[in-house]
Amino acid sequence: VEANQVQYSLLDRRPEVRLLPYCREHGIKLTVFGVVGGGLLSDAFLGLTRSQAEARLDSVSRKMYWSSLQRWTHDWRTFQRLLQTLRDIGQQKAPPM
Repeated sequence: VEANQVQYSLLDRRPEVRLLPYCREHGIKLTVFGVVGGGLLSDAFLGLTRSQAEARLDSVSRKMYWSSLQRWTHDWRTFQRLLQTLRDIGQQKAPPM
């Protein structure tokens, strides 16, 4: 095996537990998908209520990322604080688009 592709984001960091160390030890490249959680980790969900966000779960992949969010936290305010923090960091690092 030369490479492996896995889901990995701030909402789903499971690869860090065993997979990432194993890949490092054996020289296996790791590529990731879902780094913005199907858009959940974007401004598109910042400021929404939980109900509004749930109404935007319009694909199988978004529902999968939603389940990752639910494993990470059930506290909607915590998730909104994360989104605001990501937005703040993004504005510091790059010019606004």
